[in-house]
Amino acid sequence: MKQVIRQQYKKIRQQLTPEMVSDKSQVISKQLLDSTYWKESQTIMVYLSFKNEVITDSILDYGWKQGKTMVIPICQ
Repeated sequence: MKQVIRQQYKKIRQQLTPEMVSDKSQVISKQLLDSTYWKESQTIMVYLSFKNEVITDSILDYGWKQGKTMVIPICQ
């Protein structure tokens, strides 16, 4: 089931234009950065963007500027 859902969303992401990815990423980033979770957290884990995933660069930059501990998982 999980693999099926991942494949469905991968197909949807592949159909997005770079402009659509950027626009949607900005909306998602704003929602996160305005949230209580963000404001109350000192440590934030975020992945590095790959292909048509949500662009996380601005989230990382903003977190570092706020003095938050930014954690990036390593997948092997």
